[in-house]
Amino acid sequence: MHAGHLYILLALASYSALGILHKVAEVKSCRALAISLLMCAWSLVFLVMADLAMGKSLHTPVQVVTLALPFGVCAGLAIVALQTALSFGNISTSWLAINLSAGIPTVLSIILYKEAVNTWKLLALVAMAVSMILLWKDGQSRSEHE
Repeated sequence: MHAGHLYILLALASYSALGILHKVAEVKSCRALAISLLMCAWSLVFLVMADLAMGKSLHTPVQVVTLALPFGVCAGLAIVALQTALSFGNISTSWLAINLSAGIPTVLSIILYKEAVNTWKLLALVAMAVSMILLWKDGQSRSEHE
């Protein structure tokens, strides 16, 4: 196991904790926008401290700032949408849909950058598609029973 694997495990643990904390916030009737705003604010504080601790400069080229703006808007929209969605459904469904959204950039990366597709990647993409279909079917069956 090398450092890359440790970072992947750290990301997995962090995203898992994030999902659980979002559900706790929803159960405690916290406002989605307030939770999202505070989460982003604390993320900024942490990232600035980490950057400075590594001896890096906060100087950022204009091209990066220009690119980061729409990404930040998308990230903000995604986190508010997730927090709001949790109040309408189960965390399992909402969080699974968010995680399955990783399939979109994966497919685009394969198409745009000619990324190699091996059997495991293909099986993972098929599993994502099947999961989304099953989530949609589950939602339909729940709507019919209500």
